[in-house]
Amino acid sequence: MSSSLEDGMKDDEVKIFGLLLQELFKKNNTLNIELIHKNLNEEIIAIDLNDVGILLSRIQINAKTYYLLHNGANIKRQNSHWIKIKNPNNINPKHFNSIKDISSAAIKAYPNWSLNESDLWAKIEKNNEMGNLSLLPEQTDFLQDFKFPKYINGQAGSGKSTMLYYLFANAYFYKYAGEISGDIIFLTENEKLLEHTKKSVIDLLMFNPEFDLSSEDIAISTVDKHFYAFKRFLLELLPENNSVFESDKYLNFSKFKYLYEQSNIPIHIKNKYSAELIWFTISTYIYGNDLNVQITSDNYNESMPKEGKEVISLEDLKGIEKEVIKPFYEKLLNDGFWDKIK
Repeated sequence: MSSSLEDGMKDDEVKIFGLLLQELFKKNNTLNIELIHKNLNEEIIAIDLNDVGILLSRIQINAKTYYLLHNGANIKRQNSHWIKIKNPNNINPKHFNSIKDISSAAIKAYPNWSLNESDLWAKIEKNNEMGNLSLLPEQTDFLQDFKFPKYINGQAGSGKSTMLYYLFANAYFYKYAGEISGDIIFLTENEKLLEHTKKSVIDLLMFNPEFDLSSEDIAISTVDKHFYAFKRFLLELLPENNSVFESDKYLNFSKFKYLYEQSNIPIHIKNKYSAELIWFTISTYIYGNDLNVQITSDNYNESMPKEGKEVISLEDLKGIEKEVIKPFYEKLLNDGFWDKIK
């Protein structure tokens, strides 16, 4: 939410905008409603009361009314901005045929009852993070009647992380309410993303109407202890006098790739077998498919899963064993390096 004097919403006016929207939902209101544009099932209207104005769409889908907020202004202090946003020439109307269309056009979403909680409404509007993201219908369906275990798969940018944040916020909320026994943890491989993950979950817990734990200081202050980078989680399971699994010897992919590319392995081998392919082969199949069975070229036919054979041929596995596993990877292990499987 911008607080610019020219086109933003001042902090002390946030609740006034909420009161204006409350008035809109009343059957008998005293608002000045101006129709700016109309097409099929959408009306773009401007409403104002006591020097405050809001531009929004009123959309009818399956006999239900949805409101999509566009902009607003203090009519006296920001009169030029108010005139500008109401100008039909500056409006690009869209066709809304489904809830998905509305969700795709919106940034935030929240139920209209949150308007009745003026403090909550103000917190939602002042929060610029992900506490009230507008979810697509398939994301909303995913979160309903949720049962573990659940596997989330999707390409980059598809919203996998958002779903994880919402799920964990739900789990934490019920844990704090005493309805979940035992510990809950959020594990991530990437330590750099851990702080962002924690902040995203806290935003949900504090600013989403479903949770609204902003007044529960203990609930928010104890969130941290439930988040772990995978390496730290593993190390904390070990005795304090551990001398085998040293933290600086932890072999994640980035360190493996650096050491592999800096190694004396011939260039033509590195070009043939990329660090990504080697790491995937080792962690997913050779050691990662079954903790009790190491997949080798000798037991490839009976031990390698069908999908593994489609990615890594017997010939490639032989080459990886000869050129990389034995002279490089096993040497790293002998030098004290360890990975999450080891």
